[in-house]
Amino acid sequence: MDKLLTDPLFLVFSWLTITSVVGSVGYYWTKARRDDQETTLKQDMLQRGMSADDIVKVIQVSRGKAPKAAPPEQSAEEVHADARA
Repeated sequence: MDKLLTDPLFLVFSWLTITSVVGSVGYYWTKARRDDQETTLKQDMLQRGMSADDIVKVIQVSRGKAPKAAPPEQSAEEVHADARA
């Protein structure tokens, strides 16, 4: 055992293994907590009677994404002009 703890190659691979495992566990733990909180928020909004569109907007904003804007309405003349072009 003393021989392993003084072997540089063993120490390097041990360090890499430990940091990789701790990093992966931390990442997935955080992701699971975030997903759980998002699910709870969605259930709460459904119980309040919010529409699906409103829920999508709230979730997008909470993730730091801007909600998608609806495309501007075109008049019938603009549609026909686009079709001729």
